[in-house]
Amino acid sequence: KVHDGTIQLPEFQREWVWEDDRIKSLLASVSLSYPIGTLMLLQTGNPDVRFKARTVAGAPSSSSEPERMLLDGQQRITSLYQVLASGEVVKTQDDHKKPIKRWYYIDIHAALDPGADRDEAIISVPETRQVRTLHEVKLDLSTVELEWEQRLFPLRLVFGDYSELRRWLRGFAKHGAAEETDARDELMDRFEAEILKAFEGYLVPTIILGKESPKDAVCQVFEKVNTGGVSLT
Repeated sequence: KVHDGTIQLPEFQREWVWEDDRIKSLLASVSLSYPIGTLMLLQTGNPDVRFKARTVAGAPSSSSEPERMLLDGQQRITSLYQVLASGEVVKTQDDHKKPIKRWYYIDIHAALDPGADRDEAIISVPETRQVRTLHEVKLDLSTVELEWEQRLFPLRLVFGDYSELRRWLRGFAKHGAAEETDARDELMDRFEAEILKAFEGYLVPTIILGKESPKDAVCQVFEKVNTGGVSLT
């Protein structure tokens, strides 16, 4: 719905970007089916409550009127959309608020280890898909073969192109020594059932303000749930 413009943002909502570590923590929570809070949406169609709309950051531009506007949950939805569904590199920030671009991965073995910290199973890499130090490349995910070898699944495929997802999963099972094919195939079955299904079946509690809601009430709600946002006149 974010992608096709059915859900958009009120234009007066300021844009700001979650830091890389907060995005990784959010992804870890969703992969574990942990709660990430409630969303609040406003149903459009009230002629007395007409806010100019804009698409969520990273989504294609839309000239159509949205069915609902996102009042609370902008950063969570923007982060999840950009990482899991947009197919594009994510524009985020480091701890010093410096703009950076990142791709996000999940470590397959760590994600399936009940004793492992899920936050540590989520990693991000630069736009080049290479993590470099001054003298060496510490991690290289610049090809799909390297992703298979490192056993790092690209989270852009969760809600991305389905045929590409299937190619990645099949390729993982076939890549490597022939005698290990069955073990890799079994690993992928577990990963799909325990991790990918957690993303696909994730549910977020949602409050929907009906289109009959008066404008003053909508403005008050927005100001209360966006304490750091714009004060409305």
